[in-house]
Amino acid sequence: MKVRLAIRTGAVVLAAVTVLSLLAPGRALADPVFGQLNTGSIFNTFNWKCLDADANAGWNGTKVQLWDCNAQSQQIWTLRQDPYLPGYQIVNNRFPGMCLNADDSAGTYPNGARVQLWECHDGWSNAVWRLSGNSNNWVLATAARPDMVLDGDVSQGDVNGMKANMYTNYRTANQVWTFNF
Repeated sequence: MKVRLAIRTGAVVLAAVTVLSLLAPGRALADPVFGQLNTGSIFNTFNWKCLDADANAGWNGTKVQLWDCNAQSQQIWTLRQDPYLPGYQIVNNRFPGMCLNADDSAGTYPNGARVQLWECHDGWSNAVWRLSGNSNNWVLATAARPDMVLDGDVSQGDVNGMKANMYTNYRTANQVWTFNF
């Protein structure tokens, strides 16, 4: 009886360790939409620049911009499903625990509202992104304002550092994104 109990206890411990290792922070799991691991770069179809978090920051309010793709960690993002709202949190690799966030400090998102990094919180509608499109071309809107989408600000020209912001959805090239996952 003691032997049988020890074997059962060992199996339970092994199963618990296996489950915990799968849920370990930083581990991306297969996604039902992408069907594969969901970590990589996100680039804009207007100018093929990558979504980039300011590498010299890493706190709430960190600027998100477009920059020539260089495979640095500030340009690598992980999509993870939000447990409360339909959609994804988009987590920056350089600054784990920091998510892509539409600034709602004014209470609403006017055209041009900035996109920033902010500490990830499950269920925050301004940090849960919904995707519409197909496997190569996506429009990203927050759960809070589906009529406003992630936008590369073309008024600044095609330069490194052009800001990422929120804008009315016109589905123009600067509002369409491709994932390199």
